[in-house]
Amino acid sequence: MAAVVDPLATLRQALSLAADSPAQASVLASLREYLETVSPSVTILILKNLVPNVQHQTDSLFKQWVFELVWYIVSRLPVNPHDPDRIRFILDVVDPLRELLADQNPFYMKLAIQTLGSVYPQVFRLCCSDPSLHPHWLKMVDVRTRVLDYNTHPTTPLGVRLAVVKFIQRVILVHSKGPSDPRLHNPNDPHLLFVPANHPFFNVAAMDKERISLTEQLLVTFWNGRNPDVSTAVVQAFGSMAKSRPDLIPFVFGAFLGWDPSKLASESVVSVRSIFKAMRIALLHFNRAYPQGRQKGEVEDAIRKLDAKLHDTLAHVEEARRKRTTPTVIAEPAPIVDDSVATRLFQAVNPNILADFDFSTVPSHILAQIVTESLRLIDADLFEASIERVNFDYWANEFIQVAHNKSDKDSFSQFVLDLPEVPSKLFDLTRELAADKDRMPTAMAILRPIIELRIPLRDQAMSVLLELMTHPSEATRKGAIHTIRRWWPDVEPMASRIRAYTDMSLRRLAKSQQSQSEEMPNGPNGPNGPNGPNEDQAMNDEEEPEALTVVTKPDSSMSLGPYLPPTPTLPADKNEITQYVESSLALSVKDPSFLAPLFETYSQMDVTVQEAVQELLIRPVQAMGPNNPRLLGYLRDYPPGAETLVLKILHVFTENARPTPTILNLVKSLIAERDADARFLMLIIGEMDKLEIVRHLPNLVGTLNGSLERRLLVRQMFNSIVEVPQLTNTNQVREGQSRLLTPKELMIQLHDMETEVGLKKAKEAISVCFNMPETFKSEVLASVMQHYLDAKTLPMLFVWTVLQAVATYKTLTGWVSTTLLSRLITKKVWTNPQLWDGFILCAERTEPNSFDALLQLPKEQLRDLVDRKPAIKVKLREWLTKRAGKQQARYAGIFELLGDNTS
Repeated sequence: MAAVVDPLATLRQALSLAADSPAQASVLASLREYLETVSPSVTILILKNLVPNVQHQTDSLFKQWVFELVWYIVSRLPVNPHDPDRIRFILDVVDPLRELLADQNPFYMKLAIQTLGSVYPQVFRLCCSDPSLHPHWLKMVDVRTRVLDYNTHPTTPLGVRLAVVKFIQRVILVHSKGPSDPRLHNPNDPHLLFVPANHPFFNVAAMDKERISLTEQLLVTFWNGRNPDVSTAVVQAFGSMAKSRPDLIPFVFGAFLGWDPSKLASESVVSVRSIFKAMRIALLHFNRAYPQGRQKGEVEDAIRKLDAKLHDTLAHVEEARRKRTTPTVIAEPAPIVDDSVATRLFQAVNPNILADFDFSTVPSHILAQIVTESLRLIDADLFEASIERVNFDYWANEFIQVAHNKSDKDSFSQFVLDLPEVPSKLFDLTRELAADKDRMPTAMAILRPIIELRIPLRDQAMSVLLELMTHPSEATRKGAIHTIRRWWPDVEPMASRIRAYTDMSLRRLAKSQQSQSEEMPNGPNGPNGPNGPNEDQAMNDEEEPEALTVVTKPDSSMSLGPYLPPTPTLPADKNEITQYVESSLALSVKDPSFLAPLFETYSQMDVTVQEAVQELLIRPVQAMGPNNPRLLGYLRDYPPGAETLVLKILHVFTENARPTPTILNLVKSLIAERDADARFLMLIIGEMDKLEIVRHLPNLVGTLNGSLERRLLVRQMFNSIVEVPQLTNTNQVREGQSRLLTPKELMIQLHDMETEVGLKKAKEAISVCFNMPETFKSEVLASVMQHYLDAKTLPMLFVWTVLQAVATYKTLTGWVSTTLLSRLITKKVWTNPQLWDGFILCAERTEPNSFDALLQLPKEQLRDLVDRKPAIKVKLREWLTKRAGKQQARYAGIFELLGDNTS
């Protein structure tokens, strides 16, 4: 039994030791061992404080320890659907893990994918029973999209690829159907049958289609894979899937039998044998797990076929090995009479044969290898002399055209790298490849090594890659952005080029018409061309803005390339604005300093550009989170004119959740130090106490201007400051009322401020309340009206509110037409002309119920009323005639006033 340990004291001890030292590693290992023996709530409490503090730090032993502990809590411990602390922790930790997906360190990428693979089914299960968690599901959809990108990208590290395969397995299980008997449902293994009927956002049919697509993606990875580790991981994933979903067993053994081991011809026998072994183990497990299964005979047949295929594969491998070890006799070449170097180089090739030969019949990897190896075998002097006699550029371009259509991306990339001289059409071809979604990875696989390894071509290749970040195709942009991430922030000179280009693309959103006319073309000597100024020269032009700390202010004459106009088309189109900003927004998740030019130039943008930018900011801002210190600094020091940008970002953090302490303090400081207007106050007023709310309420109502947008904001604000009393728990009611307003209190405050804010704005605010019937119910309105009947004076809007109440709730008609009108008469409502006009209108709206109350009016006021409303005069006389019956003499004075000539 482990000794009792004080976790916090041990943690402090670890942090007091030298970072990344063996001593610190030993203490942290002991603490981890202890935490695995105690209640998970202890670990969760520690992680809640640690994760926000370390997620933005650089790599360290302690940071790795923290996120490995997160993985343990989320992935290793069994699911407990009744543990609210763990459920809350799982939901909260998604954002930090999403950030790690973009980390340059494969360790964190892999760990994040592994942990999110365990989070995915748990969030799905929670959303099945609680649709209000929809924002959390949207985060998981974003995670799924980003993780799947790693499965197809050529530069994804092996460890990350293996984690992605496991993640896809988890998603497929969630998007499939398990046992139909609810008694067999396991909270650790949720599936589509967990989804209740008429769920507001889970579409079972669509999710099943996604499952099919993902299964096909895994199958393609398996059949076309050239890495034995990835192939083994897919085999194990297929086995696990079929174990949990027996209906998948036929698909799995079909996938195994369809696998062609020749794809791994260059790998060792041991690697190939291990894949066969994994498939055989999976099939044997099926028959042991389901001895009476309907596919038992087919599975046994599949095992026999796999054994036969393994035998044949090993025989082919041995034969290939034997041929490689057999000595080859090379005959001496015959003397050549012709002194022409070009003739000597190509004399063995019959032009007629080449003209008729179909290169498409040559396997892609063989074609690329033939060309590459042939170039390697040519003597350097001979080859150099040949170039002088033969148009090398022509031949290289011809080879490229054939090779790129037939080769896989790795073979073609290697072929290009081995060329002694890059042909003129290569970069044009690369742009064409990048525009094709299926061939885009090939373009990236060419540009990346050229930039890294072929220094003379770096500038030109880098310009192409940067410009592809603004391509109209989303897939092309994302491929280019994903490629350049590897060089930020430490790999020079690429990092400086990235910064200069992304900064300029943002600054162009504010470029004037005059500066458009000064646009410089992008030629070889242009600032973005291969012979343009180098990075050191570019950095000499950097300036630091007054309000924000940014790195560069690139030359305003730099061209953004062929895919964008010099400045955006107005009114702005969201798709075009996306081309300008997507690279900066993607990189800002890791480094918010990419947003600096956006804050600087925002006030100079057209309003339609601003609106598009605000919408595009939502996802990256969510990924950064409300505690990102760099982003908080930009929000605190925003330049004049960027208020709506700051409000949008703050709104993202407060729309579906209470503001965090950092956001709360930030907004308070903006209001106190920068005199930020009431729109900022709306974001945090729900966190204030009742006295503060009442003090600030007139300023908030004063923002109303008749627009729907402002009305919606005020409605949202009302929802945050009003708490409907719950009669079931007196203590809760008292606690809620001590901090927030009741609906009645808010309505009274709005009437009482009509002098301070003006009748128009007060009326608009009250009308917002009438559009919230779930909060301002009929009993609330009746209570408000009774409050003013008992008060000494009436607000000018009182009768208007009465009319709105009657129109909204017909059940109030009786009380209004009798009790309320009678009380108004006792308060001599006619002494205020505006209230008297409202009284008359109210009497008209509630007649004939109001006629009893009208008889209580002094004759002078009754005469004024019926003179102004002749229709009421007729109806009142008819009603009174029926009511008086034989006692009409009792009402003789009223009949006389109403024009009755009968005696």
